[in-house]
Amino acid sequence: MPFFAPIGLAVETREGGRFKTAYDTAMQAAFEKRKALRRRRAYSFATLVDFFGENASKIADKFLEIVVDEVSHVWFFHTQVSAVNTPFIYSRGKKRALPPLDYMKLHSQSYPSWCAWLWSREAGRPSTAILLDAFQGAETNAWNELKLHRPLVFHKGDEVNPLISTADVLLARAGEALKDRSLRDSVIEKVLEDMGFPGTSMFIGQPHYRDITEISPLPISIRDYVYHPMMFILHEDRPRGVDWDEWDRQRFLAEVTDVPVNSAFDNNTGFKAFDLDQDGTLLNPRKDLIFLYGPDGEAKKEKLKTLYRIDEANFREIV
Repeated sequence: MPFFAPIGLAVETREGGRFKTAYDTAMQAAFEKRKALRRRRAYSFATLVDFFGENASKIADKFLEIVVDEVSHVWFFHTQVSAVNTPFIYSRGKKRALPPLDYMKLHSQSYPSWCAWLWSREAGRPSTAILLDAFQGAETNAWNELKLHRPLVFHKGDEVNPLISTADVLLARAGEALKDRSLRDSVIEKVLEDMGFPGTSMFIGQPHYRDITEISPLPISIRDYVYHPMMFILHEDRPRGVDWDEWDRQRFLAEVTDVPVNSAFDNNTGFKAFDLDQDGTLLNPRKDLIFLYGPDGEAKKEKLKTLYRIDEANFREIV
């Protein structure tokens, strides 16, 4: 029967700079093999699908076939909760109760932090840098333990960071292979092995409820863990009548976004469309670069300069 099972994946490499070069080479070779135009330096699997449709899986598989030699290990995380054995998941000191399916869906954006927390606890590699795709969620014991390792968080990490992008692409392809099979450790590890990747399956669930459930309604602040300089873009205002999520995706896929996204890849940092109402606390006005374009760009630039005292040199115009 249909079921909901959050999954995640971590990729380990021994040397980040070497992996970035290998990633770039593998991605270029995969595009050349399919005779596709590579507009961006890095891709999530979802963006490959948006740009290349049915060719996306072929590009992804060729890329993974080449980059595999630079991956020292893979960890695959999965969660399944029996609604019979666990009718409710309690959080906030048992002050809040939700059916397990509702809880997992509500907190799916927290899942990267759960995975990184379990890896940091079980893998025993205290000197390894932890790179995370940006996530949201309420405060948990897991995050309070993980943050002691000083993880680096990348906005749009799966679109700009070689390791996070590789993890996203591999997760999508492994997930496709697993979707009609049981999520048992032996099955998962066999799928990864068949793809050429040495891997370990890790279950997140009932034994970890104390750590992964909310301990307060306060949202996790990732501001202090974001790597700077960030790359921001000032987009034109959303047209009337256009759905916000649809508009957000359309503008991310637009050619005008290629420049700051590629700049984020080159500078080993994250990318975000600047939100005038929310991103003031995230912005580092001395380090971050802000890209602008179109008739509204100059006006928004002047507003930001006034609000945050950003130097002229920190702006870039896309022409």
